[in-house]
Amino acid sequence: MALKIDLEKAFDRLEWSFIREVLVLFNIPPNLNALIMDCISSTFVSILFNSGKLPAFCPSRGIRQGDPLSPYIFILCLEYLGLLIRDKNANNAWKPVKASRSGPTFSHLFFADDLMLFDFHNIVHKVQEKLAGWQASLLSLVGRRTLIKSSSGTIPDYVMKEALLPSRVCKEINRANRNFLWGSTLEKRKMHLVSWNTVTRPKDHGGLACKAAKPLLDSDLRKVITTGTSTSLWYDTCISNGILGAQLIGPLNIGEQNQLVSQIIDQNRNWHFQLSFDLPENMVKLIQAIPTNINSQLGPPSGLYNSFGLPLSDWLHANCKSSLVSWHHGIPWSTLFLFGLWSIWTNRNCVTYQAKHPNQHLRKDCVAKALEFHFLTASCKPPRARDRLNAKWTKPPLGWHKLNIDASVTNGHAGVGGLIRDSNGNWVQGFSKTIGTTSVLMVELWALREGI
Repeated sequence: MALKIDLEKAFDRLEWSFIREVLVLFNIPPNLNALIMDCISSTFVSILFNSGKLPAFCPSRGIRQGDPLSPYIFILCLEYLGLLIRDKNANNAWKPVKASRSGPTFSHLFFADDLMLFDFHNIVHKVQEKLAGWQASLLSLVGRRTLIKSSSGTIPDYVMKEALLPSRVCKEINRANRNFLWGSTLEKRKMHLVSWNTVTRPKDHGGLACKAAKPLLDSDLRKVITTGTSTSLWYDTCISNGILGAQLIGPLNIGEQNQLVSQIIDQNRNWHFQLSFDLPENMVKLIQAIPTNINSQLGPPSGLYNSFGLPLSDWLHANCKSSLVSWHHGIPWSTLFLFGLWSIWTNRNCVTYQAKHPNQHLRKDCVAKALEFHFLTASCKPPRARDRLNAKWTKPPLGWHKLNIDASVTNGHAGVGGLIRDSNGNWVQGFSKTIGTTSVLMVELWALREGI
């Protein structure tokens, strides 16, 4: 969950006792600490009542607007909040968010007096709290199923209207619903008589119609359309986030309600939507990502036939940089080629190191992934090229000395170091020092101060 918090009157709500604790935490020298607190706490306030001024009194919080010291005090207080959040992450009390599977985690973003906090653990806690309020042993199986559908099942749906839930969070929500359905607790485990996949099926397919929490993009839900004469456009699982009809609001016309996929695919296997309403753009892209009548041959463009006799590096360069389009599938050949190489390499590793059988549908899976990638990323803007700056140490002018400093922060503990060299590059003097607990910005300033 992402929460955006706008701190109302942020400067006025800082307690002086808290500011003093922050200054002590960041190892501000006692004399400077006392001087800063004297500047902050020397304020007196008077209230005008019936055109008369009441006796002045000393407040216990707030820093002055327009004071050049106030922004620094506020940043230090926010830095302390960031340290508290990092401690929660280290203790697994706060679960940060990942933008990708191998990407870094992030739990908070600070923009002046605007905060953004990221935590999906709150959703799982709400589901568990909702179910814990009921005694599963006092409810029948039908009652527990009704409670899951009408109560706990709606909590992740509300969040997923605005954000994607990670698969880890979805698994924890499904685990909580499964345990409640069969009456299993931490103190007493009970056998789950029917698999969760069966429970989440519709009633006419032998299930209980309990809704499973799933991430929006699930590769297991991808379906390959061949002729489409037996596939319903609205009620079969075609798109990657479930049934298309469940994404719509309002009833369908009688003619459109029974529409098949074959009725909106032309002879060239392209999608043509002839509906009485317009589908959202993101849903159109999801539908276009469904592979239709996948040809088992990759079919390189005729202009690249000769490249297969080139040396390895030239062959890779010619196909990866090609601007030609695959005449079999209508997507860039470079995309199809790269997915082909990746599929072959991963299949080879599975056979060699995991003793698995070779994938008999390797080419078909390769084309399916390439088509899905192409249509889902067609509207993405390419990244801007960055200028590369080659930085190296240079000697100072004759008769001058150069100071180089560096600082680091590890687990909240900071240290600084530096050295001075003359115009010939010879070492003159160096230093290193442990600072204590502070922020990255402050430790860089400390390094500069120690160097000077």
